[in-house]
Amino acid sequence: MPDFAGFAKGAGNLLTGGLLGQLSPDKFDPNKVNVPDIYNMDQDKLKAAASYDPGVLQRLGNLLTGGIYGNLSGMEGKQDMAAQAKDLIMRQEIERRLKERMAQQNLAPIEEPPVM
Repeated sequence: MPDFAGFAKGAGNLLTGGLLGQLSPDKFDPNKVNVPDIYNMDQDKLKAAASYDPGVLQRLGNLLTGGIYGNLSGMEGKQDMAAQAKDLIMRQEIERRLKERMAQQNLAPIEEPPVM
């Protein structure tokens, strides 16, 4: 179930022209943001997350409501996770191909210096 508190705060801030956000004691805390942990997913779940595609009716409902439907239904979060999963799969594939080509040419991988 989506959290309506953030939506209500955003709507109140929009209606008051930002005054509510300035007067509110709640400030944005990046540590409280819920980020999906795609880097610890196994390959099958990662591919399933990357293949998420909302239907035409969901997209139309999101368009007609100005994004409210996508926010309430969780569609936007799933689309964000799908984009991140696709990016991770692409980076893993590029890395795999690079290692494969280096092995074909008998090149050793370059060791990265330690981070200080």
